[in-house]
Amino acid sequence: MSVAKVIIVDFDDSFTFNLLGLLDEMNIAGEVVHYEKYQKNFKRNFFYPRNVIIGPGPGHPKDYFHFQQETLTELVQSNQYNLMTVCLGHQLLLSYLGVEIKHSEKPVHGQQVQLDLTADWKDLLGLEEDVVSVQRYNSLAAGYSVSTKNILESQQFRALVCESEIFALFKTRILSYQFHPESIGTNFSQNFFQPFLRNLL
Repeated sequence: MSVAKVIIVDFDDSFTFNLLGLLDEMNIAGEVVHYEKYQKNFKRNFFYPRNVIIGPGPGHPKDYFHFQQETLTELVQSNQYNLMTVCLGHQLLLSYLGVEIKHSEKPVHGQQVQLDLTADWKDLLGLEEDVVSVQRYNSLAAGYSVSTKNILESQQFRALVCESEIFALFKTRILSYQFHPESIGTNFSQNFFQPFLRNLL
């Protein structure tokens, strides 16, 4: 069995294993670890691969306050990790950065939405398409405003916004999606993983 290159942190969500399955399709060895176990071992300096996907899950980011404050803080601030976050993980990251998480104006579960790609995101993802379909499963979201824009730009994050909500976020070694890039309802799924995979440690 291959040694895992990527850890997927599981928040009791079956979609976590779809992320694992897509990594397997791309010949990237992954391992799923429950968030409580990951947090406990992380504090003990247990060795895990430094490529980490914070997966989807139920609830509000505040339900995972200790994980956010104790573990996510280190993952983001240490500059020693290659990080990708999805759905709940996206909200945990944005909440940590100081962005308010609120009820989405258009909550959906398992529906495709059209996402306009800006030129820089097309380049980042290696796509020529101006519009792609992505699959949403969220009732909470990070709204985009002048203050949010200032927060993100001050920390060198590049945001992709759709319907006044932050759908994606990127800076060196940090990639984040509100939608599910691994879903069958998301076009070009593997492309959405490329910014993360290009930085494997």
